Amino acid sequence: MPKIKTNCVICGKEIYRWPYQIRDYHPCCSRTCWAKNNLGRKPPNKANLLNQKYGMLTVLEEAGTRKGHTLWKCRCDCGNETFVTTGLLRFGSVISCGCLARRRGANHPNWRQGFHITSDGYKEIPKPGSTEKHRYVSEHRVVMEKVLGRKLNSWEIVHHINQNKLDNRPENLQIMTREEHAALHACSHGNIHPGL
Repeated sequence: MPKIKTNCVICGKEIYRWPYQIRDYHPCCSRTCWAKNNLGRKPPNKANLLNQKYGMLTVLEEAGTRKGHTLWKCRCDCGNETFVTTGLLRFGSVISCGCLARRRGANHPNWRQGFHITSDGYKEIPKPGSTEKHRYVSEHRVVMEKVLGRKLNSWEIVHHINQNKLDNRPENLQIMTREEHAALHACSHGNIHPGL
């Protein structure tokens, strides 16, 4: 079956379309006319998120579109209101008005009990009241300073007896000089025999 002569529903320009195009769609001559024809029209499969909760956000009402995506007005549990698109809500990319990012310490969602593990495998804890750029100090040195009741010297090395760098119990820690520590590890790797 040949194309059928018809008119654009927006500007009235004569166009030719296949029968199924006229049956299933409003015929338009260009993308501009098609966009004008669909302006404000809701697609049949559009998500309805009203009164649903996503993380800390509760959807209040539809608030138009942003770059072709439906925008929803949401209220956060903290009381603030924000506007979020359907996709960001449904995929969990946005779960608050931004208040979670401003939280510090144990209130932050990514809180890891205040410590981190270095690339060498040692546990570091925050230095109390520090304003330095690197606010962390090795936990095994802090534990040994508490046991001794004094600050460690720079030449003193804290050795882990069972070789587990995360086991910072006082009974697993031993103070050595750099030379003693190097000799102990060289001996344990089979490079040097003890007593030679």
